[in-house]
Amino acid sequence: ACGGGGSDSGGAQSSDDSGGASAGGGAAVSDLLATDPNSIAIVTTLAGSGEQGSDDGAGAAATFTQPADVRVGPDGNIYTISFRGRRITRITPAGEVTTLAYSAGTGDKDGPVGDATFGNSRSLAVAEDGTVYFADWENKKLKKLTPDGVISTVAETGFLEQLMMESDGNLLATGGSNREYVMRITPDGQISEAVGKKGTAGAADGDAATAKFANLSGLAVDAAGNVYLSQGISLRQKAGDQIIRMSDPAGNATTIAGQRFQEGYVDGPGIDAQFKFPVALAAAPDGTLFVADSVNNCIRRVGPAPDYEVTTVAGACGEAGELVDGDGQTARFKNPQGIALTADGTLYVADSLNNAIRKITFQ
Repeated sequence: ACGGGGSDSGGAQSSDDSGGASAGGGAAVSDLLATDPNSIAIVTTLAGSGEQGSDDGAGAAATFTQPADVRVGPDGNIYTISFRGRRITRITPAGEVTTLAYSAGTGDKDGPVGDATFGNSRSLAVAEDGTVYFADWENKKLKKLTPDGVISTVAETGFLEQLMMESDGNLLATGGSNREYVMRITPDGQISEAVGKKGTAGAADGDAATAKFANLSGLAVDAAGNVYLSQGISLRQKAGDQIIRMSDPAGNATTIAGQRFQEGYVDGPGIDAQFKFPVALAAAPDGTLFVADSVNNCIRRVGPAPDYEVTTVAGACGEAGELVDGDGQTARFKNPQGIALTADGTLYVADSLNNAIRKITFQ
């Protein structure tokens, strides 16, 4: 069974401000309360009211339409993309929302914001210079939005699920016709295989030559260069792999949590735990993972090796709820789709069907 929160650890509460860049790309983060399974999660709503829309403003005055992903930029601001809303926003740590790009209808036209159009988009990543890369899922392209407000196509990629910025400025993305590999994309659009093989789908652990993947969605990297992948992505599927896997820098793949074809909501050692469409991941440098367990409507934590102990951070697993803030056991989510971890240990969550961006601190 699972339930949000934990016992009082006695530690100090994390700062309300997000601080540095997201730890999903391996930022140097140490001594995070977020990684302590005994810490208490405190959930607040950073922006959004629960209503659909595309309004800028502060806190509850702002509206979103199914936010699909969230990232923390190098400037400390929070960036979001809305799937059906076709909108990219920037949010200050205080909750002030500004639209950076919006496509009133689906289309595929590069150019200045206001003239450019794009399709339903799944994920985003923010470069050091402020360029926002985003996965135009509908048009099967990686696109970018530059700080001067111009949208252009970087590469034709096929369907992309999740993006992540590497420290060298390249991007990692889960994709392929069966979501079977992780591609590396350079800023000028060159594509290569990073994990797995294009056109070779499966769920086999093993070395770089034999490991196979499919239905990949969530993607994160820790400080040691280990790549974490969630397998079992689609809300359109009735069943699928419900597992989290790790590929080390040498390409050796291991299943660390969850059970293939066995969906559910069970906490405990990784081999016993169950998930229900864990669509997004964020990694702390020590290998602790945070999981947006979408259909379970909760946020989960996977501890580091050797046990990969799974605990519930916030939300009531299996129970969708409206926009309820509070401690981990009180708070509710409705289909969380994106998650980001900051350098000070704050989590941000794209609470998709609540049309809001949530913030989780720890004490």
